Amino acid sequence: MKEIGGFFELELRDGKEYYNDLISLSSGRNALLYLFQAKEISKVYIPYYCCNAFIEPIEQMNINYEFYNIDSNFYPIFNKNIKKNEYLIYINYFGINQNNCKKLRIEYDNLIIDNTQAFFSEPLSNVDSFYSPRKFFGVPDGGYLNTNIKLNKDIPRSYSYNKCKHLLKRADINANTSYNLFKENEKSLNKEPIKQMSKLTEKLLCNINYQEIKQKRQENFKKLHSNFENINELEFDRKNINSPMAYPLLIKKIIKNKLIKKKIYIPTYWEEVLSRTKKSDFGNYLTNQLIPLPIDQRYNIDDMKRIINEVSKLI
Repeated sequence: MKEIGGFFELELRDGKEYYNDLISLSSGRNALLYLFQAKEISKVYIPYYCCNAFIEPIEQMNINYEFYNIDSNFYPIFNKNIKKNEYLIYINYFGINQNNCKKLRIEYDNLIIDNTQAFFSEPLSNVDSFYSPRKFFGVPDGGYLNTNIKLNKDIPRSYSYNKCKHLLKRADINANTSYNLFKENEKSLNKEPIKQMSKLTEKLLCNINYQEIKQKRQENFKKLHSNFENINELEFDRKNINSPMAYPLLIKKIIKNKLIKKKIYIPTYWEEVLSRTKKSDFGNYLTNQLIPLPIDQRYNIDDMKRIINEVSKLI
């Protein structure tokens, strides 16, 4: 029976999820596990330039995998024939490679697109793809899966009330003192069995103004690119930039730690890549030199001007 009365819960508006027509799961890794089981995949080809968390569900399912390199346009350096139960997995890096996804769809039938860095890149028809909303919004977990195949088993629902400490502490204090809690939460998602998205995460995702966020990210990206286009070693097709995760600035000068000291927090994607690549590989170069600058909805054009000013002083 419906509960009536008692103490108040969080005041969340009754909105709509951005991908309310996709399969809602507890994480992006869950989406991969779902595909592996539903499609009975025997082997996958994955990029060297990826995080260990990406490999974890593959090893969890005892699926064979083989690495491939990417070129300076993030396109796979790959010329193998893919067998019936084998798949090529491609990461839509930073949300700026939708064109690559479209080309790969034509080239390969057995393709999985990792859109965890590209929340606003719409699913391609008849192509399996998955999303991780916590990389774009303040939610504890969650994932979306686009596929035309259903897993024939009951999937329990996840709970997220105990995964919000880092979010609440950041809101109450700051990001720096909450970072260890954030890392603990990320670790807790490892090896989690397939579960449906929690009601809490679902409600939080129904509370987001997606159109406003898309616009802010797009504007912030354009502002940085208008200033850094001439020094950035990466080139972008502006027509296919759709509110990405970050602005990927690739330059030879190492300034990341100096920006962090200025409280402009820059992540590294991904240190573990160095141990499995050669120095001549593009993925190795990206790990050492890439500066993913924040462009998300928490910041405005004045914040972008501050980033531009600090980067310009350092280079």
